[in-house]
Formats: sequence, C-alpha cells, structure tokens
Amino acid sequence: MWAFMDGQERPAARGPRLPAGSFDPHHAETLRRRAAMSREELAQQVGLSVSAVKMWESGARQPSARTAEKIAEALGVSPAALLGDTNFDPAQHSLEDVRIRFDLTTHDIATATGHAQRTVREVERGLRLPPDAEAWANAYGLTKTQLAASWAIGYQAAQHSQATSQA
Repeated sequence: MWAFMDGQERPAARGPRLPAGSFDPHHAETLRRRAAMSREELAQQVGLSVSAVKMWESGARQPSARTAEKIAEALGVSPAALLGDTNFDPAQHSLEDVRIRFDLTTHDIATATGHAQRTVREVERGLRLPPDAEAWANAYGLTKTQLAASWAIGYQAAQHSQATSQA
C-alpha cells in the first residue's frame, strides 16, 4: 500500500515482486494440470491474459506476489505450495518419487489413466511402459519428456535390482 498526499492508501500499481528464482514455472504448470485447469481457465480466474499464464509457465516472467496469491487460490493450494521446491526436477526422479512429491496416490494415477493400481506400480517400477504416454504424463503433471526420463530411472533401478539378485 502506498500513502498519497490526500492521506488515502492505495495499492501499488504492481504488487511486490517475488524473490528471484522463487517461482518455479514447471511446478506451477504441474499444479495447474493437477487441478485439471486449462491456461484459459486459470487466466480467467486470476483476471489476466492467457499470454501472461504462458509467460509464467515458460519462465519468461514471474508473477507479482499478489498475482501468485491469486494463482494459488485459483489452483486450491497455499502460496507456499505454489512456490514449492525450486530445486526439484521431475526428470531426475522416479515416477514413484514424483507421485509422492506431488502428494498423489496410486489411486489418483489409476483413476486419471483408467488403469488398475497394480499397473501404476508396475509402470513406476519400470516393469512396463506407460500404455498412453500423454495420459500418464498428464496424470503426474509432467511433460512426455519428463515422464520418459522418470520412467527410465525406475526401469534402470529394476534392471539393477534384477542383476543384483541374480549375482
């Protein structure tokens, strides 16, 4: 808030900025996908343009602190949850780790993909490929590239485990 000569307090034209690097665009996109919300819907709820949402999700711009609060409210998460762990890269973790990190259950993934929980566990352990990469990526809130990298980590662990048990 700014105090003007007339004694009235008015909000600044733009809210205070978030600390540099505190807004993780990939995490924000993941939360939007988990909320089953399009960019258009988020833009409408926050009261800004679709291009603004695209810029946040691409990392080209950071929202103001006030806008980040609106984004969090629209997505049904706390502002702290929106900011998340900016060092977490889903492509460096197994699908199981990603699921746990994003507070998802095997039931959530099974429901989103239309497969049994057993299939979810087998995919997460790298024992079988995800039947529909796009549906599975959306269920985890990942891109298809991130899904493939996370699946490969589970697959490598399964191969290592199998080789170790045979030795």
